[in-house]
Amino acid sequence: MPGLETCEGGVRGSPLMDGRAAKERLPARARSAEGRDPDFLIIGAAKAGTTSLFRWLSSVDGVDMARQKELHFFCGDNWKRGLEWYRTWFPPSGRLTGEATPDYTDPMIAELAASRIHDVYPDISLIFIARDPIARTRSHYRHQVQRGRERSPFSVAADPNSLYVVTSLYSRVLSPYLDRFSPSQLLILRFDHLTDAAGSGWDSVQSFLQLPHHPRPGDVYNESALKRQFSRPLLWLWDAGLLPRAESFPRWMRKLGKTVLTSDSSGYRQLMESSHDDLPEPSRARLSDDRRRLADLLGRDIWA
Repeated sequence: MPGLETCEGGVRGSPLMDGRAAKERLPARARSAEGRDPDFLIIGAAKAGTTSLFRWLSSVDGVDMARQKELHFFCGDNWKRGLEWYRTWFPPSGRLTGEATPDYTDPMIAELAASRIHDVYPDISLIFIARDPIARTRSHYRHQVQRGRERSPFSVAADPNSLYVVTSLYSRVLSPYLDRFSPSQLLILRFDHLTDAAGSGWDSVQSFLQLPHHPRPGDVYNESALKRQFSRPLLWLWDAGLLPRAESFPRWMRKLGKTVLTSDSSGYRQLMESSHDDLPEPSRARLSDDRRRLADLLGRDIWA
């Protein structure tokens, strides 16, 4: 299959299209294309357990997840490839299928993604994982440091208008979806309820998707704090959408690649450790205000 284009390389930084433009941008040939449609989408949040949930669902009998995580169809240049291309990523088994692209709730493009999703799949089920906003902000910062894209300490980088903080404004990124989809179509989970082995999150997912009960798999994946820094070649592979293919390589080859293509300098570790510094007060205040906005939007405080 051709490589994936990420939302970061496609839409981010460009003016947002409104909902009316979404239908016009979907190639006409895709509207009558044959293929498998997803039953559900995991739309975020970034750095909130979407990789773990994707892999857990992949291991469940009765579920065939997309062949790769983060297809970026509804928010990037992959949209131009058409619905027929998108459908090829879902196994034609007849079992429940879905995909996970946290950029569907990227604050810069959530409006566009929600509009496109609703235009193509108005009845689809959506799953959103909400992590404690400050913890998610810290994790997002570490993610960018690991990729060599952030060189300022956390206390400087996490200003109120930074992508780290704004992506944690859940009322903002969920509003486009709540404006278009019924509450029964959107499951909002707390990260801690999902990742805690004794939590109710995994059972909530299975109930929402009408799956028989399965024990929750034990591993939690993709913890940036435990990783080494990307080299430039590795970052290029990531940006090109080629890195997920490495999961099919033998274990020894993956281990060698991590050794050769990553580093662990003292400067890198200092930046990673700075993520534990206090969040600037203006950023903390903005997140607190969003908690109230989200409670008003949902009619309940999910953090209570």
